[in-house]
Amino acid sequence: MRKKKGHATEAKGWNFFEFLRRIGFVLIGIMTLASGIGVGGSSFGAEVVFVNAPRESWPQKKLTFGTDLTFRYETLYNFNCTGYGKDVPAGKEDDSIYLGRVRAGANYTPSEKVRFSLWGYQANAWDHSVPKKTFYNPVFGCENNSYEDRLELYKAYVEIRPVTQFRIKLGRQRLDYGDFRTFGLCNWANNGPYLWDAIKFSYDFGKNNFIDAFYGRTKMNDPKEFSLNHRHSYEGVGVYSRFSLPILNAHIEPFFAYKGDDTEEYEEEKGGIGTLNEYYMGARLWGRDFYNFDYDFWSSREFGRRGSDDIDAYAYHALGGYNFKGLWAKPRLSMEYTYSSGDDDPYDGDHKTFDVGYGVWGAWLGNQWSFFKWRNFQDFQVNLELWPIEGVHMVFGLHNYWLAEKEDAWYMNPRLYRDPNGDSGKKVGETFDITANVDLSKIFPHYSLLKGHRLSCTYGHFFPSEVVRNRADDNSGADWFYIQWSYKYSWKML
Repeated sequence: MRKKKGHATEAKGWNFFEFLRRIGFVLIGIMTLASGIGVGGSSFGAEVVFVNAPRESWPQKKLTFGTDLTFRYETLYNFNCTGYGKDVPAGKEDDSIYLGRVRAGANYTPSEKVRFSLWGYQANAWDHSVPKKTFYNPVFGCENNSYEDRLELYKAYVEIRPVTQFRIKLGRQRLDYGDFRTFGLCNWANNGPYLWDAIKFSYDFGKNNFIDAFYGRTKMNDPKEFSLNHRHSYEGVGVYSRFSLPILNAHIEPFFAYKGDDTEEYEEEKGGIGTLNEYYMGARLWGRDFYNFDYDFWSSREFGRRGSDDIDAYAYHALGGYNFKGLWAKPRLSMEYTYSSGDDDPYDGDHKTFDVGYGVWGAWLGNQWSFFKWRNFQDFQVNLELWPIEGVHMVFGLHNYWLAEKEDAWYMNPRLYRDPNGDSGKKVGETFDITANVDLSKIFPHYSLLKGHRLSCTYGHFFPSEVVRNRADDNSGADWFYIQWSYKYSWKML
């Protein structure tokens, strides 16, 4: 009986997603046809192949009010955020969700020595089949929800600049660096980690060179209680720097991080529980447009203790691309390889599964399906980017996914999809994605009302392999589609 019901659901879902696929291709076609009305710029959507966190400059305006709005519709076929296939542990396997986020606030710079920022935000999710209790975190003892939050502080800091090159920032703030792999707040997630309550010391020198050091604690995403009234999630220390090199248009970015929590709730491999003390050391080396070549190499080593377990894990990423500037749409062809270590013996007391630290593990890094969360996986990726006109950026991506260690879990749901004997294989599957990002103000420069407005959409299909068949007991493919509108603008008051 359950098989017949499952087949009926699958047939109904497939028809529905055939319709969605057609809508997706129509939308992408419209965005592509927009290339006929103008002459590449870039914008941020689900899949951004080469990204650098902007370095915040000292404001020139005395008082500004700003807003940052995002509304997105996502639909998922044959999976959701809790699992894969017809037997997902919570919610529906054919899921849809409406996401809205409002950020608004003011920046006040009374002098060249001091400035203030106060912003709030609210994040909402509608029509989500996964119940809120699913996001309860037993380690933190409360809900830690990546979709929703209520009337929270986004920024609330004071920054002092005693001399031009040196700054001190104290309060609620974002800490974004490099390509967001080590430290970063993911704008794609409706309520993404990590916001910090921290003190940061910044020293800028030369052209785009800096050294930052900070200490703080990360905000908990509990929509039921204001963040200043409950505990933080992690205690952290970080150092991040950038140095320009005289060859190959190169920049090197060494970093160090500590991530800790003294709550004795972290599971050990031999059955006990203990506290968390993780350390990260590594560097990023990158260059852009060196004789039309782009490159980006990132590596991180993780060590420390998880209760009585020794942590010994690592991850790395390599990207190489070439820009065909003389061709229409200025295409960039690139290849990437990402590796995140797994644990080949989950019971020996040596924790070898890499943890993301404070970085982004989702959409910006070609993992917009959120199947892996940067743990125990490999991804070989090929990208074709096009800039048909200023303000239009398109990405065609192919991904090939494996587990790093077959004895470790598939981290879409590690409790459900774990085979410590390693009999389920390594190959997870492949995806094909098409993403289009449009900055409306650049396409229609004479319409001032469109300034700050952006549209983006993605359609993707996942082709499952042996890990999905064996661990999730499902051989059907998966589809993902979204369309998003965003608006960002500031008004000068003084």
